[in-house]
Amino acid sequence: MATHAKKRVWALYRVSTLGQVDQHEGRNDIPVQHDACHKFLQAKPDWELTNELYEKGVSGYKKKNHEREALMTIKEAALAKQFDVLLVFMFDRIGRRTDETPLIMQFLVGQGIEIWSVNEGQRKYDTHEDELVGWLGTWLASGESRKISLRVKASKASMADHGLYCGGYVPYGYDAKRIGRVNKKDNPVRDLVINEDEANIVQFIFEATVEKGYGSYYIANALNQQGIKTKRGKATWRATSVRTILRNPIYTGRMKSDGKVTDAFEQYRIISDDDFKRAEDVISERASARHSSRLAPFRVPTEERGLLTGVLYCGICGGRLTYNHFVDKKKNKDGTERLYDREVYRCYTRVYQKDKCTGRTIHDARKLEEIVQEFVVAYFSKVKRKPKAAMLQAAMSSEKNILDLAHTQAEKALTKATKEMEILDEEAIKALVGESVYSVEMINRLLPKQQEKLEAIKQEFERIHLERESEAARQAQHASDIERISTWIQSYEHSSYEKRKVIIRQIIKKVIVKSLDDFEVIFRLSARQFLGEDDVNDIEEDEKKA
Repeated sequence: MATHAKKRVWALYRVSTLGQVDQHEGRNDIPVQHDACHKFLQAKPDWELTNELYEKGVSGYKKKNHEREALMTIKEAALAKQFDVLLVFMFDRIGRRTDETPLIMQFLVGQGIEIWSVNEGQRKYDTHEDELVGWLGTWLASGESRKISLRVKASKASMADHGLYCGGYVPYGYDAKRIGRVNKKDNPVRDLVINEDEANIVQFIFEATVEKGYGSYYIANALNQQGIKTKRGKATWRATSVRTILRNPIYTGRMKSDGKVTDAFEQYRIISDDDFKRAEDVISERASARHSSRLAPFRVPTEERGLLTGVLYCGICGGRLTYNHFVDKKKNKDGTERLYDREVYRCYTRVYQKDKCTGRTIHDARKLEEIVQEFVVAYFSKVKRKPKAAMLQAAMSSEKNILDLAHTQAEKALTKATKEMEILDEEAIKALVGESVYSVEMINRLLPKQQEKLEAIKQEFERIHLERESEAARQAQHASDIERISTWIQSYEHSSYEKRKVIIRQIIKKVIVKSLDDFEVIFRLSARQFLGEDDVNDIEEDEKKA
C-alpha cells in the first residue's frame, strides 16, 4: 500500500440503461450511488476522494471488460499506483460477468488496491474461501441480470402481443407518433402509424422481388437513381437495407419480440401474407429442402440476357453456363464475308481451364431455350389436367414428410444440447469445491457459450414444431401456390421475356447439358410436389424421347 497521509480513493458509479439517468422520469440512480459513497467516506477520515468515474447506460452483464472505458482507466491507474481504494455502491457496479468480473477484482487486489462496497464491506482474496465468496457474489449478480433481462423481455413481449410499439428503431414505412396512449405513469407514449409515401416504396420493393425477380442490389440502385432517401434521410440505399425490409414481419402487421412473431394487427399491414412469404423464400434462396418445398421466384440476373441464365450447368465439369452474344464471320465462295448474329451459352471452365473440362465450349441458345420451354409447357399441361384437390393433397403429404424429418433431427439436437448443459452445470458445482478437473475460469467461459447454443437449438426446435403443427397455414400457402401456377398456365405464352425467366426458375432447378441431344432437366421440389414423382418422371421421359 502506498505511504500517503491518506488513502487515495476512486469511486465508480454505474447504471445499466439510459432510462436510469432520465431525470424527467424521476429514475436517476447515479445520485443515489454518489450520495451513499460520499456518506460512507465521512466515516473514513483517513480516506481522500481523488477521482469519480461515471458509466451511464453501460451494462455490467452484456459489456465485456475491454469494452468498458471506465474499467480500462481503473486498470491502467492501478498499474501506475495512482489510487489505493476503489469504492462502489455495490460490487455488481464493477460488473456482473462470472467469466471476467472476479478476475478484474483479483487483479486490482494483486496491485495492492482495496475494493470496498458501501453495502457489502471489503472484498478480499487472501484465502480459497475468499475466492469462492467473490465468485459466488458475481454469480448471484449475473443471475439477477438474467432475471432482469427476462422481465424486460417479458414486458416487451406483452406489449408486442397487444400491438403496442416498444420503442427503439422505427421501421421504414412507419412513423412513431403520440396519438393518445399513456403509460402506467400517465405519461404520453408513441405508437406506430403508416407513412403512406414510404409504404408505397415498401410495396415497390416486395413487388420487384416476388413478381419481377429483381435482386436486392438492383432494387437498391433503382431507389438511388430515383433519389429516394432512406429512413435516416440518407440518399444511398444498400442491398442490406432492402433485405432488412423484405425480412421484417411488421409489414404484414406482425410485431417481433425476442425472436417471436405475434398475430397480425391490420392497422400496421402494408404487405399481404402471401407476398411476404414469397419474398422470404426469394432471399433465403431455398437453402434447405424444407424451404424449397415452397413455390417462390428466385433472383433473376436482370443485367444479363439469356432465358436460362442461372439454371444451366455443364454436364462435364459442373460449372455454370453463361449467356453470350457475338457476331460470327464466315467467308462465301466468292471471297466476301458474311456476318452471323449468334446467341450461345458458354462454358468458361472449358475456355480458360481446358484441363478441367473436355465438353463443348458453346451451345446454341435459341435451340436450348426451345427445348427447355417444351418441358415447361409439358409441366403446365400435366398440372392443368390434374384436380387442384389432388395437387394440394400431394403437396401437403410431401411437406409433412420433410417437416417430420426436420422435427426428429431438431429433437435429437435439443436432447443432446440439454444433456451437455446438465453435465456442465454438474462440473461447475464440482469446480467450486475443488473436485473437478476443470478450473472455475474454464467453466465460466464454457457456460455462456453452451447456454447460447442451447437457446438457439430450442428456438429452432420450437419454430419447426410450430410450423409442423400449423397445418391450416401450410394448406393455405400451398393453395395459394396452386392458384399462382394456374395463372402461369394462362399467361406464360404471352408473358414478357423477363417474366418467363422468373417462371422458369421457379419450376426448374437445373438443366445439365452435355449437348443438345444429351441433357437432363431437374425440376424443383416445389414443382414436383404438386404432381408427384411419377408424373414429373413421365414429363422428363416423354420430352427426352421427343
